[in-house]
Amino acid sequence: MRTIETIQKLIRSYNNEKLDIELKTTDKFWVNNSFQSEILAKIISSLANRKGGSLYIGVHDDGSYEGKGVFNKFACGSKTGIDRFKEYIENACRDLISPQIFIEINYYSTETDEEIVEINIPTRKDIPFAIIKRKGNEIDGRKYFIRTNHGISRVSDKHLQWMFLNTNLPSLDNYYTISVTTYKNLGGIPFNIGNLEKVILQPSCTQHIGNYLRKIVNDSSENYKADKIQLLLEITLYSIFQTIEGTNRVVNDKEEMMPTEISHLLMSKYLKNPIEEIERFGNSALFPPGCRKSIVSEKHKVLMELENPYLKMTFTLNFSEFAVGLNARNPYSHIFVNMFGLEGQNKLHDTYDNYIFVGNLKVEYYYPEEFDENYYTSVDRANRIAELINAWWDIDKYMENYPHYRKSYEIDMKLDQIIMKLNAVKT
Repeated sequence: MRTIETIQKLIRSYNNEKLDIELKTTDKFWVNNSFQSEILAKIISSLANRKGGSLYIGVHDDGSYEGKGVFNKFACGSKTGIDRFKEYIENACRDLISPQIFIEINYYSTETDEEIVEINIPTRKDIPFAIIKRKGNEIDGRKYFIRTNHGISRVSDKHLQWMFLNTNLPSLDNYYTISVTTYKNLGGIPFNIGNLEKVILQPSCTQHIGNYLRKIVNDSSENYKADKIQLLLEITLYSIFQTIEGTNRVVNDKEEMMPTEISHLLMSKYLKNPIEEIERFGNSALFPPGCRKSIVSEKHKVLMELENPYLKMTFTLNFSEFAVGLNARNPYSHIFVNMFGLEGQNKLHDTYDNYIFVGNLKVEYYYPEEFDENYYTSVDRANRIAELINAWWDIDKYMENYPHYRKSYEIDMKLDQIIMKLNAVKT
């Protein structure tokens, strides 16, 4: 149960666009000395079908209180107005709403004796709640309502189909392991070519990180090394979203752009012209249309949040581990040492650093008030982002494509051992 101070703050913060709060006066439910059960049931079910929330009774739309003793009109016999009002609420939920809904009813009185009733309403976890009409003991009809930005609306057939197909609001919660091997102290991203570099196994899209690192090395000299983990996290997050649909695609005027308000990020500290570099390295992104964008960077973590009327997407990149040399998932890290011994191990340790990040993509899909082009585009792009991060950046997925490398190096190593033995016999 909330405190009266908390209730007062919620009421003061109310506006018509809030989907989880309703303010009503008692007169709304008392007409011609009769309680309006269906009106109450309609409000409760509409909130439950959207996000759940709270209904405050005894409060005007502007947040002012209706006054003292406003529930007295509901009194009946030995029951006080408040007790009878609670009974009306419980009866309405039991008799008029299906499936059964379990609410919480609280009564508050302010310091100046204004009265408020709070009804806390859960979010639906299964099929949508209906206002029912009974014929005897049987349900003879159902009507569905939902809270929208325009108030309480009757649910259309298409929206009702969506609600039954999505008994819980659809969501994504995907994890990715992202490995970035760099030259020492972020000195660049090695290509997997050359005698030593052929042991580098990581997705080619990591080369995009190298674009940023080259500029940082040129712009900042040695200063960035103290912040290298956090800096690489920020760069990697930008690179992921700049590359997941390719860097050479045609950009049109409907494309969403990467956030360029980065004055709070380390990238702005170590790049002389950060916005120019972001635009040069690929400013467009596969974001859902019309998104509000924000980026938070804190120790060993960077988070980007995107939200529009259809969904909320959060991508978090957390630092997991650091190792000198190669990623332990790379089969060459073991085979190279077996072939060249301590000298080989020292060579890898002196040349490369490896960073492991854990990415988490969460998408919460909202009830679609309109099935328009932006809705379908938003859903499609969110699903594609989830698939493409896995296909392009996840190191475990990437390594599935290269099982033959371990075998080929093991064969080479065995052949070397046989040749060494034959040479020893000859001598």
